[in-house]
Amino acid sequence: VLSLLFSSLADDMQLWNLELTGAKTEHRLLMQRAVEYLHVRCGRQITIEGLAKFCNCSQSFLQHLFKQYYGVTVSAYLESLRMEKARLLLKNSALPVSQVALRVGYRDPNYFSTVFTKNHHLSPSAYRGLREND
Repeated sequence: VLSLLFSSLADDMQLWNLELTGAKTEHRLLMQRAVEYLHVRCGRQITIEGLAKFCNCSQSFLQHLFKQYYGVTVSAYLESLRMEKARLLLKNSALPVSQVALRVGYRDPNYFSTVFTKNHHLSPSAYRGLREND
C-alpha cells in the first residue's frame, strides 16, 4: 500500500513540475512579447492598459510579472529605453531636442528635458554639447 502511495505521489509531483515548467515558459514568452512591444512602440504613447491588452492578460498580472522578471516597473523600463534612444539621437543626429523628444515618445519637449536631466544630470543640449566635444 505504501509503495502504491509513493508511486502515486511521485506521479503527482511530476505532473505538478510539468505544470510549473509550462507556466514559467508561458510567463517568459509573455515577458518577451511585452518587451518587444515596448521596443517597437517606444516612440509612441504606451499605456499599461494597451500593453496588457496586447499581451492578453490583466494589468496587475503584467505589472507583477514584469517586476519579477526585470526588477523594474514597466514605466521605469520604458523610460530607460526612451532615454537610451534619446542619447543615441542626441549623439548621432542634428535633430532639434524637440524632435528627439517626439521620436522617443514624449509629446512635451519640456517634460522630456526634465526627465532627461533627472536621468543624466545634464540637459539634452548640454549632453549633445559634451558628445560633440569628444
